[in-house]
Amino acid sequence: MKVLSSSVGPSAIDADAVVVGVGANKQLVGAAAELDQATGGLLQRLLERDDLATKRFGITQILAPTGIPARQLLVLGLGEPPPQVDAGYAFRLAGTAAKALAAKRLRSIAFY
Repeated sequence: MKVLSSSVGPSAIDADAVVVGVGANKQLVGAAAELDQATGGLLQRLLERDDLATKRFGITQILAPTGIPARQLLVLGLGEPPPQVDAGYAFRLAGTAAKALAAKRLRSIAFY
């Protein structure tokens, strides 16, 4: 597996899948807000209908989202932030996303 760093934003990166997190407070910030804007408010509409995972380790997969070059968008529920965010917490979140995408034939996954 090759791991690369990129300065390309989540709404512009040409990846097989883009992974973005949304917390239990249901606020779209950072990469999630950028992706919401690029997809014409899709994430906000899903939040309003309670169709977007926000509980920790919850997964929502969106295939072929319009407005972004990525072929899949995976929204990872972050839940309530723990008292201390550390490498272990980040590793478990990334592992949850990787497990959800493992069975798919993907060459590139962008984490934000």
